[in-house]
Amino acid sequence: MSLGKEARLEEVVRVKLKFNKKAAFRVYDELDCPVKEDEQGNLYAEIEIPNDYSLYCYILSFGDNVEVLEPTKIREQITEIERMARKYKN
Repeated sequence: MSLGKEARLEEVVRVKLKFNKKAAFRVYDELDCPVKEDEQGNLYAEIEIPNDYSLYCYILSFGDNVEVLEPTKIREQITEIERMARKYKN
C-alpha cells in the first residue's frame, strides 16, 4: 500500500563537541563514540545526529558544560540562542 508520499530522511550532521569534566557521567553513559580527554579532564567527542530541533535540545541539555567546536554554522546558532537567552536574565 502506498500513501503517495515518500518518507523524508533527516539530514544527519557530524558535530564536534567539547565537554566540561562535570558532564563526564553523561558523556560516557549516553554517547556511543570514541571520547578523548585532555590534561584538564575536558572530554572531546564527535557525534552524528539529525540536523533538526532535537540537535539543539540535546546540546542545550548540557547547559554550560558543552561547547560546539564544529561545524561553524551550528556553533553560531548556539551562540545566537545564548545571546537571546541573556535578555531574560536579571
